[in-house]
Amino acid sequence: MPDSTSSYSIESANTRTRGSPSSGGCLAVKRALRKERDIKKNLSLKYKYYEFFVNSQWIPNWLLLLLRCLMGGTCISVFIYVSVQSSNKDSSSTSTETATSSHSPTASSSSSTSYFYLAYLTIWSYLMMTLYFTCALVNTILLCVCSSGCCSIAAGESFSLTDCGYKTADQLKAVRKRSELKRALDSVARQSGFRLQWLLHTIATDAALLVTVAYFSLLYENSSPIAALDLLEHGINSVFMFIEAFFGGVPVRFVNIIYAVCYAVVYVLFSVFYWLSDRNNVIYLYLDWNNPGLTTGVVFGLILIGMPLVHAVWWGIHLLRCYIGGVLLHRENKCSPTLETENA
Repeated sequence: MPDSTSSYSIESANTRTRGSPSSGGCLAVKRALRKERDIKKNLSLKYKYYEFFVNSQWIPNWLLLLLRCLMGGTCISVFIYVSVQSSNKDSSSTSTETATSSHSPTASSSSSTSYFYLAYLTIWSYLMMTLYFTCALVNTILLCVCSSGCCSIAAGESFSLTDCGYKTADQLKAVRKRSELKRALDSVARQSGFRLQWLLHTIATDAALLVTVAYFSLLYENSSPIAALDLLEHGINSVFMFIEAFFGGVPVRFVNIIYAVCYAVVYVLFSVFYWLSDRNNVIYLYLDWNNPGLTTGVVFGLILIGMPLVHAVWWGIHLLRCYIGGVLLHRENKCSPTLETENA
């Protein structure tokens, strides 16, 4: 039987049948919380069943793949569009469809000033999201190719609400014995790809929500209609990551907030060097290094308060996903006594 640290198992069908459906959800959440204890393993981004990263917990696999293709394609298209528009010297610096201060959720009061488009936090977060969806799609394709198409079977031929999207322990172990899938999953390069996907997932989710909250609380004026590009960059980005976090199979560990914090620190350091190159390079109203006292306070507030709150939201969504999965698993009478799900 697989290790409980990487699976969610209910010992007997009788236990599942007697209790209420909510008991299965509570048990799933308890199992998920226990996994938080293994700090070293979580920080190393090690996982026993990486095939769950490319599959869904409780919707059809083809639907998750389609959603990832649509979201990834949108991110790539928007990023290319912004890059092309930013390279156009003749474009208006005040247009919301160029790489101007509208890309910054906390832009300075000098909205007519245009800076290098990669200097904006919005573009950074959109780049992380684009890289994540690209990595997820590449991992899915490579795993299918290297395992001769066994990956879809390993995680369930029919990931639907009727069968809970789960495979029994015996079924999963039996499929794991196939040499093609075992070689694909045991590959160091393949595992590195899944670890990268997990890392990008942590950074992209936190960055997207941070940009959305900052933009609509500090920059957006209700009196003016929001432009389509601004909505894609500051609103739809969080919607995309919510869909991925809620329906996907990548776990969320609270200790992994350290990676999001490192991302924020790197951006802060970048803003310092960008400002040192020209003291007029003040893209963010609250990251003005001409006023080091206020800016330092904002940075510490962001790292010590803002980032933990944002990460807690995604962690809560992960626990909710575990709860729903546990309830569905509890209600499924067709499943055999011992079942597994990555997200428990």
